[in-house]
Amino acid sequence: MQSEFKMLVDEYPGKFIDEVMTLENYYKLESEIISLQKTLAYQDNIKMVMLQKVIQSLVDLEYLKNVETYTEEEIFENSEKIKNYISKINADNVTLKGLVCSKISECNEITFTETLFADLLEGLSSPEIAGIMAMLIGIESSGDEAMNLNEMNIPERMKEVVKEINYGIEYLFENNLTDMSIKMDFGLNLSMVEATYLWVQKNTMAEVYQKTKLEMYEGNFIRNMIRISNICRDLKERAELTNKMELYNQTKDLEEIIVRDIITVESLYINTKN
Repeated sequence: MQSEFKMLVDEYPGKFIDEVMTLENYYKLESEIISLQKTLAYQDNIKMVMLQKVIQSLVDLEYLKNVETYTEEEIFENSEKIKNYISKINADNVTLKGLVCSKISECNEITFTETLFADLLEGLSSPEIAGIMAMLIGIESSGDEAMNLNEMNIPERMKEVVKEINYGIEYLFENNLTDMSIKMDFGLNLSMVEATYLWVQKNTMAEVYQKTKLEMYEGNFIRNMIRISNICRDLKERAELTNKMELYNQTKDLEEIIVRDIITVESLYINTKN
């Protein structure tokens, strides 16, 4: 069957043929346009497949509810219908876990959320909680020495929680519960765990460095502590949101305890200039 474009050219060739464009070139142009449209449609479908994998992960993690999922074959066969359906996913489909996850910006949202909902922090003291949350600051900066968990002078129950969180991350990947196409830092940083534990116990910076044998630039220490303070603030607010009142009581004063003495945003700027 002739295309509408070709029929139009055949019927009124004088309107299209001139010194610049021949009839043959018009047919060639039409073919290229159709090819481009097919390519763009394919790329859109690939994007839909990737988006579907993300949605499937969120459903499996119980961050979304009442959401249909589709196979790659279904997406390629009826992408417009599925695209329309996905566009209608809204706040009504978000669970409490999903709401918590959506409000985290200082660290890996999934690690934070799964740790909270697994109740791994219940029964711990404020210094222990802060030390564990310090792991979530991400990959260690150059110049910071990696720490060995077994060599840390921290309570054994802290070490057990650290291991549980690490096992949890491994479980996510082994069971395809997080989509690898999303660039997220799931690494646990142990460099500030013991230091934060001691700092929240009101040790001075000199005492923290002496007791932990920490090898870290002072500016990095300040920067990390400010970020850990922000993560602990998020934890306090999410504990209140999820009605985990024991955890809330253990975290409500952490921000004030951490941000003291030299740990201020102003001292970070001064340190950077120096």
